[in-house]
Amino acid sequence: MQDPRTYLFVRRYQSTLRFGGLTSHVIIINHLFPNVLIIIIIIIIYFVHSSYCRVKWVKKI
Repeated sequence: MQDPRTYLFVRRYQSTLRFGGLTSHVIIINHLFPNVLIIIIIIIIYFVHSSYCRVKWVKKI
């Protein structure tokens, strides 16, 4: 009996591969510039977090 979570992960991975090889591009970029990818993710998280906090702050007023 297979774990349903692994099955879902495999299904999602297969659908992502059908999406035009986006995951392979990400893997290649991650292999070439691992630090750049981490920095980009941190920047995105920072922007999302700051905008979310700003929205909460505006709603408080």
